[in-house]
Amino acid sequence: HIYAQPINEKKFGEVFYLTIPDSYKPIRHLVDGALMQYKHIEMPIFLYIIDDSKEVMKLHDVEFVSIADYVQNYIEDKKADKSMKSIRIGNVKPLVISGLPATSIEVFYKQDKVDMMRMVYLVETPGYFYEIAALSAGDIL
Repeated sequence: HIYAQPINEKKFGEVFYLTIPDSYKPIRHLVDGALMQYKHIEMPIFLYIIDDSKEVMKLHDVEFVSIADYVQNYIEDKKADKSMKSIRIGNVKPLVISGLPATSIEVFYKQDKVDMMRMVYLVETPGYFYEIAALSAGDIL
């Protein structure tokens, strides 16, 4: 009988905590596949996190040997993105966040004739790569 079977709790993904100011409220539909998305209540500033499971990438024959390889792929993907016009990659800086290898990247571009800027932090954990980003538009740049 199906109800008599033993069950086991499974953990999916990794657990992490992020401090978000009260001036940001949750939203949906900004970035496909994002774990979380927030918008500032008064200004056009958005926060989001995307995760890439190393296990899932391996199933699709995609493997990065280091955060540097992942960063290079990220930059190439952004430069190839047709929705991002006049793209310019600003500072790219290796760093450590909570003991984990990471890189910060500034991405400047136009989207629908609006100046945009992303401050992106790519972080590597044992099982995932994370894109943690703030996106701003228009006059606040």
